[in-house]
Amino acid sequence: MVDANNAYTEVCNLVMLQAMTLDERLACILQSDGGKKLLPSNIHIEDVHGFNGMSGYNYWDGDTLIAQLYLGTLTSGTYVIYKRTFVNNELNEVYDYYDNEGNFFHQSNSLDNQCVTYSSIAMDPTSPFVNHMYNILYLEYEGAKDNFGETNRIKVYENIIRKFYKSDEYKISANDGLKDAALKNIKNEIIKIENDEYLKWDERQTIFKKLREIRGKILKTKRRVHNRSFFSYDFIVFLTNFILRFQLIKRRPVNNLRGFIYRHTIGHVLWFTQTARNNIGFAVAMAIWTPFTFYFITQPINPHAMWVVGKLRNAYLNVEEVILQENNLKDVTNKLDMINTALAANKKSDVKVEPQVDWHDRMSDFKAMQIAYEADLVPAERFGRIEQFETQFNFPLTAEAAWMEMEMYVKALDSALDFKAARYDRRYKLFLKSEKRRTLELQHYIWQKVGQFFIDHPYIVVDQDGEQPEKNYYLGRQFVFFKKMTDKILKLGLDSAPKTHPMVAQLAERYKKMKVEGASVLDTLEKNSQLFKQKDFYSSKELRSYMKRQWEVLFLQQNKKQESASYALQAYTWSIKNAMWLMQTIHSAKRNELATLTYKYNLNNQNTGSVTADPSTNEYLENMFHNLAIEFVSIKREMKANLPNDNEADLRVDVINNLKQYIMERDRLLNTGVYASIHEDEKTIQ
Repeated sequence: MVDANNAYTEVCNLVMLQAMTLDERLACILQSDGGKKLLPSNIHIEDVHGFNGMSGYNYWDGDTLIAQLYLGTLTSGTYVIYKRTFVNNELNEVYDYYDNEGNFFHQSNSLDNQCVTYSSIAMDPTSPFVNHMYNILYLEYEGAKDNFGETNRIKVYENIIRKFYKSDEYKISANDGLKDAALKNIKNEIIKIENDEYLKWDERQTIFKKLREIRGKILKTKRRVHNRSFFSYDFIVFLTNFILRFQLIKRRPVNNLRGFIYRHTIGHVLWFTQTARNNIGFAVAMAIWTPFTFYFITQPINPHAMWVVGKLRNAYLNVEEVILQENNLKDVTNKLDMINTALAANKKSDVKVEPQVDWHDRMSDFKAMQIAYEADLVPAERFGRIEQFETQFNFPLTAEAAWMEMEMYVKALDSALDFKAARYDRRYKLFLKSEKRRTLELQHYIWQKVGQFFIDHPYIVVDQDGEQPEKNYYLGRQFVFFKKMTDKILKLGLDSAPKTHPMVAQLAERYKKMKVEGASVLDTLEKNSQLFKQKDFYSSKELRSYMKRQWEVLFLQQNKKQESASYALQAYTWSIKNAMWLMQTIHSAKRNELATLTYKYNLNNQNTGSVTADPSTNEYLENMFHNLAIEFVSIKREMKANLPNDNEADLRVDVINNLKQYIMERDRLLNTGVYASIHEDEKTIQ
């Protein structure tokens, strides 16, 4: 049996090793095959390819991810090795940076640039690091055609791969020549597709074409890296196509013959007809819409159009203001002094009359405000600001507000139950206990939804790639508070480990350590918030000077998901946010009314039958519960039918039924004539 501590030590030593050059570090990893030749069998090593621009290894002990070792190529022209260990609840996360020559120059706890992302092709299935270098080289070779390639990066990666290729100490798939694992995988995939009885002939040919294109990219890249000639490498592989094609035809001769005849007879006719029809439709559409092209491009579709309009408008207003000031000065100097002491008497006015603003004039003012706003912030900054407040801030704040209101309500319930001097009606005791249970169920719902919120927003909220430049305690407080909620849920045994983004726990710890405690609320804010450190607290210009880049990044992160997915996720998130806000308001009314119920059902009090519900509270609960229900029902059908792996529709029904049960019991207790009794049956005044 392998000692777990020794195994963890070996993993940490492998991952956290540091070298002065990139090729030395990669050589060490390749020599041990990422640790597969060194580490004990209980450590499972998983290859990672092209994850957010990085490739490497994940090290697992059962279901626990104990270490990660990734290679990334940065857009700045440098390189990074990401090293992370999580052993005995201690997180160690380091980024080793290598310059454009591959020499070590810097170490940091954060990713200081963006990785070059790519659609990973299995050019070397045996090593994710070598495969990463091949994929980056393919991108650089393609970019070099348009003078966009990084020639220094090409030199570094080519030298490293050639070193591994020529050395007897290392083994990469290219050493096998025509038996390269990457080429074998393509061949095996083609045979697998041919054996699939559920694919039609034309569907198989489409897949074969894509696989051949991938193989062509592999051949072209490796031919250049290893200085091979076309005839000694690509041409021989091309000849093997005939053997492979014969094998495919032999497996399903009738089906392949029928498909071949169809493609070169009826297929050509259908292709021509479809192409002609598509082109005619396009031509007609262009003829109809051409007169409107300029308007659609320069006004509603291009967001920068209004930005230019705003700049021109501001320039015009500035010139006009200067001219008016000069004219006003001339008027003042030409006029005589007509001051009369009689005009100096105080004027009394009982009522300050506000001028009536016409609705159209007010809308014109808003239009001017929008133009000025768009003149100061480009679209990415404006839209990113909306993302920050609508997504990054408002949802967690709403969840926290609802949670805290319920916390205060639970304390009020406990206080009522623990009140020794009171003698409660049995019905009221049951109501208090039921209310506590119902409130904890709603807190469990909020906890689940916040956890899902982090999963649904890995970029804008979690910032899993470390792209956002602005980092302070109040941006990450949501993770700290989620940890607080989790501790309570687990302590009460309401659930097991939270279902959320894997980085939430470490983010909670990081932001918790980031906070600097002050002597007061305002002092704490000044120590942790850049806004409260400004010279002019209310200066939008000063705030935007350091927040613009943050908003731009949020806009880019928001666009990582498809537009339709973005709209649906927004509707889903806002629906939950609205539900939590309504839950908060309802619990605020509950807490306010609890004293009335406690007085009514305390047996020590007399003549409590006349104590009834406040009509304004009744109306308030009616309105809030109606909004809670209509908000859900208005989107329930799509949510239920199209999110098969999401249980929000069922959970929301439970939430509504939870509050409905409270309203029913509350109405029964506050009915006119009901009074406290030591008996179990309900007592009313006759």
